[in-house]
Amino acid sequence: MEYLFVLVFAVAFGFRNGYQFKERFATDDQKSRKYNKYWHGLQAIIQLDFMAAMAYYNDFSIYFFVFGLSAFWILFDGIVAKFLGKKFFYLGKTAFIDRCFRDVFGDKYMTASIVVKFLSFTISGFVYFLAQYL
Repeated sequence: MEYLFVLVFAVAFGFRNGYQFKERFATDDQKSRKYNKYWHGLQAIIQLDFMAAMAYYNDFSIYFFVFGLSAFWILFDGIVAKFLGKKFFYLGKTAFIDRCFRDVFGDKYMTASIVVKFLSFTISGFVYFLAQYL
């Protein structure tokens, strides 16, 4: 089973990076948007693959799932934003969840994002800890 996790990760990661490069160098705006959607979808596959591997190898619960996704969300988005020269909690304009935050919270979208990310991370981590040790 572990070979499947590695295979899915390697293929998705390779295609994701390829589409990111294609997006960066696309001269046509329509192609750029298409490549952007592809690599965002592949990133979701990588996240789910990681969480499936964690579920397979650990005592899995929904709290750990939310905790892991929250940690990934904070770190992945923050690191990508820093590499792009943006603020750590920058929200893009293309990913579905980023657009939702912009639409729902208007000008306060970045503050709302920080609050939601840290609340989901803290609460799910605390509940997972309680579920494991109590």
